[in-house]
Amino acid sequence: MGMEILAFTSTPRLTPESRRDRAYCVPGLGDPEGTLPSEWFHGTTKDDLNKFLAQDLDMLVLSLPLTKATEKFISTEQFDILSAKKTFVVNIARGPIVDTEALIDALEQDKIRGAAVDVTDPEPLPRDHALWKAKNCLVTPHVSWQSTGQFKRVLDILAVNVERFFNGEQLVNELKR
Repeated sequence: MGMEILAFTSTPRLTPESRRDRAYCVPGLGDPEGTLPSEWFHGTTKDDLNKFLAQDLDMLVLSLPLTKATEKFISTEQFDILSAKKTFVVNIARGPIVDTEALIDALEQDKIRGAAVDVTDPEPLPRDHALWKAKNCLVTPHVSWQSTGQFKRVLDILAVNVERFFNGEQLVNELKR
């Protein structure tokens, strides 16, 4: 792909089996075996996160659930760390994971190269919100999940899961709560 990929997860992924993605992957796309990352980091604390962010990242893509622990997970301290490389930040997760005021400050002070946010806090953004005017910031209306092939993939997952269900196999993309 012409780039090095680093991964950060909440739990250790020390073995090839632990790095496998059990979610549905379109054949030929994705990384179902978990082989793309050249290095795996893990943890649940800000210190763990900060060690990962200090890896001279060109781009940071946020894709994680919103919990009490991940609210404002990316804030002023993290943007200060990312400023060493002027990392480009992408948030396709949930708006409150990023401290919006800290993001605006990071953009205005050129701490980061830019941002693309598909989710915001608040959402939807008011017409006069500072993110609309922030330089080097692309705001999309919570549609990063959508593509021209999205509905076909949903039907593919349904077909796979119907077969797995009748064969007594574990379903793909199964939520465990």
